[in-house]
Amino acid sequence: MGANALNVQGTTFVDGGAYTGGSGYTDGYDNVSGKYMNIAANDVNMSAFSASTAIGSHYPAKTDREWNISATFTGNKTLTLYWTSSDDHNYNWVGLMKVPSVYIGGTEYTQISYDVSSDPRWVTVSLSSFDAKGFFLVGPANDVPLPAVLSSFTATLTAENFVTIKWVTQSETGVGGYYIYRSMDSNWVNSERISDMINSTNSPIQHIYQYTDNALVEDGTYYYWLQIQDLDGRTVNHGPTSVQYSIGNTPNTPELLPPAGIISIYPNPITPYSVINYNITKAVDVSFNVYNSHGQMIRSFNEGQKNPGSFHIGWDGRDSSGKECPNGIYFIKMQAGRDTSIRKTIIMK
Repeated sequence: MGANALNVQGTTFVDGGAYTGGSGYTDGYDNVSGKYMNIAANDVNMSAFSASTAIGSHYPAKTDREWNISATFTGNKTLTLYWTSSDDHNYNWVGLMKVPSVYIGGTEYTQISYDVSSDPRWVTVSLSSFDAKGFFLVGPANDVPLPAVLSSFTATLTAENFVTIKWVTQSETGVGGYYIYRSMDSNWVNSERISDMINSTNSPIQHIYQYTDNALVEDGTYYYWLQIQDLDGRTVNHGPTSVQYSIGNTPNTPELLPPAGIISIYPNPITPYSVINYNITKAVDVSFNVYNSHGQMIRSFNEGQKNPGSFHIGWDGRDSSGKECPNGIYFIKMQAGRDTSIRKTIIMK
């Protein structure tokens, strides 16, 4: 762009050729026209800016695709690089428990978010300033482990015609929590977050999580992603997994709904965290109290008002002061309006 300044507001996408001005693209990666890069900023000028991508020969150390950026700018910006499975020779990022970083020469830019489970893959890094011309490459990060090792991530229809998203972790390290995203197409860019943060256990042993989506209102194929929020601010995306949904899946005749109450506690004994699955048949206020074998209440949870459906909460085996409860038998009492449900659980360390 010569000496003219490029004022980047929001996100500017760059395809396989040099960026020469205009408003740029706004749709993210496109498999047809091949957009491979975006730089995002807010009201910050960039001068002498140009960018392009090319195919080199860097595998197996780094991707074959390379990103050539020439720019002079200051102020925080995010750089997102997109590449396909052919660019990294179908590298098994998930199976090898590797995460991507961005490199220019010997400098490594640590990722702030990425997704290597889909195609195209992408990684986002933060650039605080830049005054150079060089080739950016993507390769496995140096000694950065995955925050959570997943063994499965599925979405299935329930008897109530809801969608249950379930994922199983074999281990977790430094995980802040999980979010569920949903879209009616397989492009992550078009997805929206549908859950609050689902707290993690950060357990070195297997753990099962689930989330129920009961807000679908039209027929179609729905795609779901799991986003892992790391404690240091990084995010990792897994998915998509999909289900074919139809409002007509619900029979015209009244169906027999499960009774209100606690459906299951898993795992039981609590080692060290369990999910309490429960069902609601009408809009009521829901609360839980945990009692020890002497009948003393040691923990309470107020879930507020819930509409009919299936839900879950978690208990980490700690009392209201945050102390670990000793081994023994405990009773979890659910109060849903006038309905009461009690289940026994065990803490065993």
